[in-house]
Amino acid sequence: MLWETQKTPPKRLSGSGGVKPSERTHSYAAFPSRADAARSPPIRADGTAVKSGQIVICILGLARIARTPCPRDGELATPEAAESQREQGEYLLRGAHILQRTYNGHAKLRMVACMGKTQLFADGTLAVVDYRCEAKPHERPFLERHDRYSVSYVRKGSFSVQARGEVFELVAGSLFVGFPGDEFICTHDHHVCGDECLSIQLQPELAGSIGDRAASWQGVAIPPLPQMMVLGELAQSVAAGKSDIGVEEIALVLAARFIDTVEGGTRKAPTVHARDRRRAVDAAHWIDAHSRHEIDLGRIARESGLSMFHFLRIFANVLGVTPHQYLVRSRLRHAARLLADAERPVTDIALDVGFADLSNFVRSFHRAAGVSPRGFRKAARGDRKIFQERIAAFAAG
Repeated sequence: MLWETQKTPPKRLSGSGGVKPSERTHSYAAFPSRADAARSPPIRADGTAVKSGQIVICILGLARIARTPCPRDGELATPEAAESQREQGEYLLRGAHILQRTYNGHAKLRMVACMGKTQLFADGTLAVVDYRCEAKPHERPFLERHDRYSVSYVRKGSFSVQARGEVFELVAGSLFVGFPGDEFICTHDHHVCGDECLSIQLQPELAGSIGDRAASWQGVAIPPLPQMMVLGELAQSVAAGKSDIGVEEIALVLAARFIDTVEGGTRKAPTVHARDRRRAVDAAHWIDAHSRHEIDLGRIARESGLSMFHFLRIFANVLGVTPHQYLVRSRLRHAARLLADAERPVTDIALDVGFADLSNFVRSFHRAAGVSPRGFRKAARGDRKIFQERIAAFAAG
């Protein structure tokens, strides 16, 4: 039991409505310690409910304060009364702590229910996440904390951020910047349409290879800037599968452009040595040999002995395409050979060369060849009408 009720009726003090501390009807000896109160969680984001006894503690603490008689003017509080008031203050503080955590838990639970989250890419050092928030102005905010470096492109809607003692209004085209350990609160008091963000999250070693000045990551918000908006929209197109650039590649490019923007400089092309050229060429051979398998930028960079960011820059500088572009084009090259030479179904060819689904293969092939895979197969077998029509269209234009 949290408390025990005595059967003896309470004795009133003369001239007051209070009860002597030694004669109160409840014994609070079983009240949890401050450490226990801190460990006992209220409403969590996973839906765990606060214990009813903890709410009772809050009510009892407040009631105990209300029933305590105050000394009259000119009177000194007795030691017993002073000790009682000290205990009551502790009850009140503990109760307030539990109520605040309960409030935050309820708010977080509601906000989590309003937040859609899709992870587009993740490895040990980089993650790309699509967030879709449907919170309304009446939703209670709660305190959050960044656990890694991040740059989030707001592609739709708007919201407010309270961080570092300031309030920032973010609209479509803005960047929300995160520094590990920084706390923030998102609100929607003046925003009714929800928001959508593409978040690039980096571990310290990768963030340091892009920009190692802490101040660059502590600005909280960047207003809509043309150089960031065009890259942000390209990143969204890549995330939607409408480009042959890799999600992780555009994420690193956008993060690097962000650093260049806040630091007021232009990143110089890397100096390419003979060893770097050999690494780029060897990586291209490795990609082509393993193109039918699932490959990401981090794995290729590890094979080359470089960080993802430096490998991306060297590869693109030497060969003129990004590693993911080269991977997609290697798959398309193998697919074109199979379409021309083999009788296998288009679906089997798509899966065999490394495409995860048929629609992605058809879209990528049509974008590269100007015709569908089936049209390409017909042309390879002597039906020249398809390409002749395209040549005529170009000549007329």
